[in-house]
Amino acid sequence: MNKMMKVSAWMLVLAMLSAILLVSCSDDSGKETDTQPEITDPPTAAVTDAPTEAEVPTETPTEPETEEETAPMIDISDFSDLNKMVTPFWRTNVMYNEITSFIVREDGSITAKLLFKPTKITSVKSNDLKTEYKEGVDYTWDGASNTLVWKDGSAIKYFTQNDIHGKDENGNYIPEYPNWDSLSRSRFGDQLYCVAAFLYEKQIQVTYEYEYGAWDGPVTSYQGDLLPKTMEKLKNDEEINIVFWGDSIFTGCDSSKMYNRDPMQESFPDFLKEVLEEKFGLHVRRYNPSVGGKDSAWGVSDVQLVIDKEPDLVFIGFGMNDGGKSGREVGKNIEKIMEKIKEQCPDCEFVVVCSMVPNKDAGFLSTHTQFPKVFEKMKGEGVAYVDMFNFHSKLLETKDFISMSGNNINHPNDWLIRCYTMNMLSVLIDYDNVQ
Repeated sequence: MNKMMKVSAWMLVLAMLSAILLVSCSDDSGKETDTQPEITDPPTAAVTDAPTEAEVPTETPTEPETEEETAPMIDISDFSDLNKMVTPFWRTNVMYNEITSFIVREDGSITAKLLFKPTKITSVKSNDLKTEYKEGVDYTWDGASNTLVWKDGSAIKYFTQNDIHGKDENGNYIPEYPNWDSLSRSRFGDQLYCVAAFLYEKQIQVTYEYEYGAWDGPVTSYQGDLLPKTMEKLKNDEEINIVFWGDSIFTGCDSSKMYNRDPMQESFPDFLKEVLEEKFGLHVRRYNPSVGGKDSAWGVSDVQLVIDKEPDLVFIGFGMNDGGKSGREVGKNIEKIMEKIKEQCPDCEFVVVCSMVPNKDAGFLSTHTQFPKVFEKMKGEGVAYVDMFNFHSKLLETKDFISMSGNNINHPNDWLIRCYTMNMLSVLIDYDNVQ
C-alpha cells in the first residue's frame, strides 16, 4: 500500500511540473513594453519605432552561464602586465586598478564603493595613475568593508549630488544637451553628460586583494567548441582576420587613449589583438570599421565594410542605439548581418555581444532589457555570445554607474572596458587550462 501511495504521489508531482512547463513555454514571446525614450550615442540622435503590443514579453531575460564554484584560482603573479589587467577577475584574487569615485551620499558622508571587500589594499591612485593617495591622509578604510571614506583635507576630488544630477554648485541646472557650459558639461534630463576632466578626474583607481570566489554574478564561459575554425587557426598559429562591427562602444569610446590622455589605456579591440598574439604566437589582423551613433539596421545596410576585410571572426556589437525597437527586430538585424557575411565569407564565425546597461536615470534605458534573451538564442555552431548587459547589471548592484562610465550615459570607462575584454577573451581562452 505504501509503495502504491508513493508512486501516485510522484505521478501527481510530474503532472504538475508538466503543466507549469507548458504554461511557461506558451507564454514566451520574447518582447516587453517600455515607454522610456530610445537611446542614441550622443551627439547623434535617431528615431526608432516602439514595439507593438503583440511584441510584449511575458518573461525577463535569462541570465548567462556562470562559472563553476569549484573552478581553480589562476595564479597571475608571473603574467605580463597586460594579462594581469585583463585576466577575468573572477578567476583571480587580485583586482588591478578598479575605478571608483568618492560621492557625497544622502547622509552627507563622502564614500567610494569597491566591487569586493578587500583583504588588502595595495594602492589608491588618481585616474591618470600619476598620484598615489595615502590611507589616513586622503581616505580611511575600516578593513571590514568594501567602502572607502574620504578624509577632510584629502587631495581626492569627489562628486556632489548636484554634479551627478546635472546642476552647478548653486543647484541650478547646467545646459541641456546639445549645449555645454564652461566645464564642458551637459546633461540629459537630470543626469550629467561629460567626457572631460570634470568627470574623469573624480574617478580613482584602486588595486587590492580579495577573497577568491567573492563574485557571484554572471560571466562568459569558454565557447571554443562553437568556433572550431577560429580555434583551429589560433592553435595552428595561422594568421587570422578579426573584425569588430558595432557602435561607439566598439570604436573605443570613452577609453583614455581615445582622448590622448593618461593612462592612455586602449579599448577591447586592441586588447584582444595583443592578448591573442601573446598567448597563441600568431599574427592577428584587426579591423574596426565601427561607427559611433549607429544602430543594427545600419549594421545590415553597410555590412560590406566588414565583408571587404575577408573576416575569419567578427565581433558584433549593436544594440545600444536600438532603444525603442523590439528585441525581435534587433535580433533579426543581427541575424541578417551574419547571413550577409556568410554569403561571401562562408567560413566566418561570430561573437555576438550584448552591450552594457545605459543610464536609466537619464532616460536612456528602453527596450534594451529584451536584447539579452534574444541575442542568447543565436548562440550555436559558429556563433558565440557575450552578455555584458546582465554582467553590468550585477556590477550596478554594488557600484555607482558614474564610476564605471566614461560619459555617465552609455559608454564604459577604462575599467569597464577591461571587463568587456575579460568576457570576450573568455570565449576564446579556456581559463581552466590556462598556461
